[in-house]
Amino acid sequence: MTPVPSPDWSRRDLLKAAGLAGLGATALPSLAACGVGGGVRHANGASEVTGSFDWKAAKGQTVRILQTPHPYQQSFQPLLKEFTDKTGIQVVADLVPEGAYFTKLNTELAGGSGSHDVFMTGAYFIWQYGPPGWMEDLRPWIQSSAATSQEYDFEDIYEGLRTSTRWDFKPGSPLGTGGQWAIPWGFETNVIAYNKRLFDAKGVKPAETFDELIQLATDLTDRSKNQYGIAFRGSKSWATIHPGYMTQYSREGAKDYTVEGGKLTATMNSPQAVDFTRKWVQLAKVAGPTSWTTYEYPDCTRDLGNGNAAMVFDADSATYPKNKPGASKEAGHIAWHPGPPGRDGSYATNLWTWSLAMNSASKNKLAAWLFIQWATGKEAMGKASAATFADPVRKSVFDGPFQNALVGFPGYLETFNKVIGQTKIQFTPTTKFFESTQEWAAALQDIYGGQDAKTRLDALANSLKSKVNA
Repeated sequence: MTPVPSPDWSRRDLLKAAGLAGLGATALPSLAACGVGGGVRHANGASEVTGSFDWKAAKGQTVRILQTPHPYQQSFQPLLKEFTDKTGIQVVADLVPEGAYFTKLNTELAGGSGSHDVFMTGAYFIWQYGPPGWMEDLRPWIQSSAATSQEYDFEDIYEGLRTSTRWDFKPGSPLGTGGQWAIPWGFETNVIAYNKRLFDAKGVKPAETFDELIQLATDLTDRSKNQYGIAFRGSKSWATIHPGYMTQYSREGAKDYTVEGGKLTATMNSPQAVDFTRKWVQLAKVAGPTSWTTYEYPDCTRDLGNGNAAMVFDADSATYPKNKPGASKEAGHIAWHPGPPGRDGSYATNLWTWSLAMNSASKNKLAAWLFIQWATGKEAMGKASAATFADPVRKSVFDGPFQNALVGFPGYLETFNKVIGQTKIQFTPTTKFFESTQEWAAALQDIYGGQDAKTRLDALANSLKSKVNA
């Protein structure tokens, strides 16, 4: 079966994730600073579109799309002819294998060639590609009645997704400010999936506090049977921080940074952060996989599907396919739960979204916008959601075509509805995101290896203080 939608196509190490293999992990921010790819600031093209909206306004043009093979891309591939029939625009979709995708994308954007008009990106990459001027601000396009259909209904996209793809690139500014640099296309919340068959047999239910989760996972661990309580990521990658860890970290009241006078102060060493991190790492030790420091999302979902892991704290769409008939040993026995709320009842949940963005150097901007508008619109997304497309970014699509496909997925809908109102990117945006979160993951591994949590997190916060404000 096709692998699940997940954030980790190029994140198995930092250089691939940032698209800088061969340049060094600190190179990307300096590219923007020295003007590579940002030497020419391209004018926004929305104002050039006049008159009444017309899907055929760019008839005869060709739009080139850069993508990586992915269930979202595969769900839309059969629909591309419908777009061409609707608009008269030809689509050339170039696929780049996951391991090389962001390297290819970064090189092209930095070169300013505009050879691809539209590209797939994650929200965190906006913080890298936006400041040099490589991305078109889509807010003027959305606001243009000449360029955007009255039926588009941008507000139908969940608010946490809309704000997570906006930033003004000013240190300390929150998400939701500045330009709209990409349109969310598909996304995932980070919640708990569990083996309902095992839970029913043991007469237990999902935990409602973090301490209860620790005890439950411990009780469900039986190393003699190669069975353990809970899987979550542990590799030395930024992707270890953003799913389950950042979700529960936020629910427990911890913050990554505070902002004073436009400067960031790292707070991974606050009392709440230290207490939570110590417990999280201990949970990995006593009730996680024995090779936790190598674990990425495919390892977690594999163990859930095989019956080795009783629970997984990761992307809902990563576990979703494992419950489809024939997809895994435990297919039909997997259920979902929001995970424990914080002491104040918080269900703050971190997200990942694959989004569509426009290359600011594109020479076919109207055609590019029409494609983005179509691909993120209600009609096309409704059709794509009938395939492997979890989760759709539009409320109307989730509540309609996608929800209808959730029969046999116990707790998925209830879990989604519980967390969606507090689902957004929980990180403070920073252009040093990848470097800082990889250091954070390294700190977790050091604590797992025996270092004192407070001492190690103090060192992390001190290290990041100068880096994120450089």
